[in-house]
Amino acid sequence: MPTVDQLLDMAIDVIFSPSLWLGIATALVCSVLFAIWRGGGLRQWSQDAVAGLAGFALGQYGGSWLQLDWQQVGQVHLLWGIAGALAMMLLARRFWRPGHGLPP
Repeated sequence: MPTVDQLLDMAIDVIFSPSLWLGIATALVCSVLFAIWRGGGLRQWSQDAVAGLAGFALGQYGGSWLQLDWQQVGQVHLLWGIAGALAMMLLARRFWRPGHGLPP
């Protein structure tokens, strides 16, 4: 069983991971560009950002799981993360309209 100090060290390693921040920054840039392209204002951008982060995470996981090493920066699968973010933002725009909440 890890000690409290070991758990704290692991948490700090995750929080200050360059790969994590590169993925977050890329997903947020994708969501800003998507919101500019599709319109909708700040409220729609916040929903696009949530969808973009979730989609980037799924794309990152898929690229890691399939062991697709090309278009990778460090541990970040940029191509698959961006593709996942774009797909999730398109799906979110289809089903999650501003002011309407999530569909029933």
